[in-house]
Amino acid sequence: MNKIANLLGHVLWTADAAPTRQTEAVFEMLSEQLEAQLAQLATVVDDELPRFNEALRRARLDPIDVPTHRPD
Repeated sequence: MNKIANLLGHVLWTADAAPTRQTEAVFEMLSEQLEAQLAQLATVVDDELPRFNEALRRARLDPIDVPTHRPD
């Protein structure tokens, strides 16, 4: 999906004319799908990863470190 979004972004920003309604619709659809995926990832990182890291610590293994910066 990331490759498609990058390609679509390239089309939107490099075209000589305004984007078509179809292009805008695809961009909107992909944006919504991406937001859903990012929300699921945030749930895993915020809720499940701390428990998993605790299990790793108990096993004397290094925890998984995830950068805390999230784009707005």
